[in-house]
Amino acid sequence: MININELNTDRKIKLKKPMGCFDNLGEVCEIVKIDTDENVINFRFGTDGVHLGVMSGDELEKYFDVIEPAVIPDDYDWHPYGFIDGHQVRYQAQEDGGIFMDIRYNGVVNSVTYYHPEIGYRKIQNGQQGKFYEKDLKVSYFKLQKAYYDQLYNDVHHEVESEYFANRDECGLELNEW
Repeated sequence: MININELNTDRKIKLKKPMGCFDNLGEVCEIVKIDTDENVINFRFGTDGVHLGVMSGDELEKYFDVIEPAVIPDDYDWHPYGFIDGHQVRYQAQEDGGIFMDIRYNGVVNSVTYYHPEIGYRKIQNGQQGKFYEKDLKVSYFKLQKAYYDQLYNDVHHEVESEYFANRDECGLELNEW
């Protein structure tokens, strides 16, 4: 028996028995939404998923087989993820579900670790511990980008201040000392 409380939108379903005019046996459909309170499942089918269907949990068992997702276990290796100012950004899965992302430039390593706000109680989709939602990677990337530009600002500010104080006597500037 199929329990819709155990389903998630990462699973696909395959038509095993004609369901009214939907008789394309073997067609694989994408689960779009599951409403466990109402016992209703919304699914997408057809070329490029242009058609939508709705059924009860009972109809799911009667007309469909649930296809288990093929999950690639996370390897916790480093993976590339774009560039910031020409410097390679990379990320690594953390065993606790976080994303560790870093950038290396001029001998400096700037890094961030991002945890989705719901990481403590949400179900990790795709069986992932690092096969992240694309949005989580984007948030991590933007946090790293901010950290990079903040560090760049601090470096330039420090350089300008250092140069100013080193050359202030030569410039004829005086500080008012109390």
